Amino acid sequence: MNILISEYNNDKFYSINQIIRKHFPDVTIKRRKTVIDTFKMIDNTDLDLIIQDMQMPIRSGEDIVSNAGLQCAKSIRLRSTVPIAICSSDSSVGIDVAPDFDFIHYNVLLLELFEKDLLEYLDDV
Repeated sequence: MNILISEYNNDKFYSINQIIRKHFPDVTIKRRKTVIDTFKMIDNTDLDLIIQDMQMPIRSGEDIVSNAGLQCAKSIRLRSTVPIAICSSDSSVGIDVAPDFDFIHYNVLLLELFEKDLLEYLDDV
């Protein structure tokens, strides 16, 4: 199983990575820190799941852009059917940020919920 974690923040990446590895030690996890690098990965890798942060830089060295991750996920959806889980540390962000877009939103501060739902999904893959 191949998972892409598109997350610029080291602490959040580590938390998500640890949840997955605790239950699926043999999974292949790749990481990208920018929107551009995420797009490049989508075009060149067979993925089973993308975990996408809501806020991230477009390019390396640039400032974080609010909702860049959501826009990235929408663009990915136009070129791929890989399931996408949207993550945010902003507790005010919810499913209603994009009612026309089918995705699962997780607040990474609620890691128990994230872990439970993520594990249920991965067990079915």
